[in-house]
Amino acid sequence: MKYIVALTLFLASGTAAAQCWQIENLRGYSATASGKYKFVEDGFKGKIFSVSITAKNASLKTNGTGSDLDYIPVYPNVMIGTYAFNQRQTVETWMINGNKAFMTRVLQGPGEADATMAFVGDVTGTC
Repeated sequence: MKYIVALTLFLASGTAAAQCWQIENLRGYSATASGKYKFVEDGFKGKIFSVSITAKNASLKTNGTGSDLDYIPVYPNVMIGTYAFNQRQTVETWMINGNKAFMTRVLQGPGEADATMAFVGDVTGTC
């Protein structure tokens, strides 16, 4: 019985622990209003993203710098970020699946600022 309780506590503590992944080689496609919403290859060359998710908080850093978006954890490996200011809105999602990371972003704003993006990157380590 002691072993079952110990194993349960061990497994529960592992799922409640913070997770932080380092992501590189984020590549995919984007479509912008200024490009008449034609999808083109896109990516973030030379950028290192750190995605951190806990039970109550989530955050993103790019090359060590924080983000303007406010992130919330959805699952232990998924977070959503939002930003709104002066008629500009952004919604961004991150999902970690094994050695791959998936990121989507939708931007809306005045003029030709509207865009949508979808990227896949490599999980290259933890942080």
